[in-house]
Amino acid sequence: MLRNYQTILGLLQNSKREIEIQSVDLDYNGLTNLANEMRRLDRVATLVVGGNLTADMVNSLVLTSGDRFNIKFAQP
Repeated sequence: MLRNYQTILGLLQNSKREIEIQSVDLDYNGLTNLANEMRRLDRVATLVVGGNLTADMVNSLVLTSGDRFNIKFAQP
């Protein structure tokens, strides 16, 4: 998961395009760290929410990011 986090962080810093993040690719702490980094960089990303996150976790990530996550839900 650390590799995924570092890859996504690099994309946030170096790419002008919006990226899509699968919630199942990172643990909650990694997603929280990315949310903080997105706020710092003023970047937007799409979070595809899988079964690993609760509604409260998603709300917390949106707040932490300063509302910089677009939310999609994974298809079952």
